[in-house]
Amino acid sequence: MSGLERLQPNRPQLAPALQAYVGGIPTAATASAARFEERLRYLFASGAAGQAAGQAAGQAANRDVSAANVIRVLLLLKLMGFERPTKLQRPPWPPAEAGPG
Repeated sequence: MSGLERLQPNRPQLAPALQAYVGGIPTAATASAARFEERLRYLFASGAAGQAAGQAAGQAANRDVSAANVIRVLLLLKLMGFERPTKLQRPPWPPAEAGPG
């Protein structure tokens, strides 16, 4: 649950604090209460959408960096002479001589 979703149920208590951020106290002279509610809803919706898009982009970038780092490490180990043994190179497990009796 994002921070904006947690704040959604508390919107009536947050309205006075958010009025200054949204554009002033809604009065008959400046804006109606319905318009203020619409702007407040837009603020919550756009914030949640932006947060979700940012998280998706960040995760994709992290996956690319992680994959590149794994490839670099494997190439470095190969250059140093360490290679992952294939099935044919591995000793049988458990070894025949280590059996019981």
